[in-house]
Amino acid sequence: MDLVDGSTNSAQYTTDGGGTAADWTNVVSNPDGGWFGLEFSLLPNLHARASGINYCDSSNAGAAWTCRASIDSVFDGPVFFVNDKKGWVGGGEISPKVEGWVHRTTDGGKTWSGRTLDDPWPIREIRFVTPNIGWAAGGNIYSKVGGMYFSRNGGKTWSLDANTGAEMDACDSKPVGTKFQLWCAGYNSSLTGVVPP
Repeated sequence: MDLVDGSTNSAQYTTDGGGTAADWTNVVSNPDGGWFGLEFSLLPNLHARASGINYCDSSNAGAAWTCRASIDSVFDGPVFFVNDKKGWVGGGEISPKVEGWVHRTTDGGKTWSGRTLDDPWPIREIRFVTPNIGWAAGGNIYSKVGGMYFSRNGGKTWSLDANTGAEMDACDSKPVGTKFQLWCAGYNSSLTGVVPP
């Protein structure tokens, strides 16, 4: 997904692996324009969701989209669904104040909670490894804040997991026995990479 000419969003999809530029099909994902957060959700059943100025939904892996207003009254950013019912959107702003938030749904996005996390930095990535266990990571390099929050109840409540003082933008996980390992990476105000231990 990207912003074309600064006026409208575009989504690209491929059905053959996308080895060359000609293998990709361009669709306008949000006719209202605006932007999307860097993290979108794509489930094995081809249900895709993207969020930003608008919240958009696709049932065919992004070939066609239906959009509505953002979930948060300000705007959204990352979106993550662990299955077709349970999902989260996050977001944040850096002006007039630095803050972040997370909303959750348990009915596939028909209804959304209020802010279940209201924290001191923008949320840039959400990663749930089960319907109940997940993290929300983010930050802001200009104010030197950032880190990760943890939830063990599906995002109903959150606790601070790590305060890195850096903007955390990308996370991944893998199962290890009955537990999970999670890595998040980001960068500080000097644009030096940060991966907390």
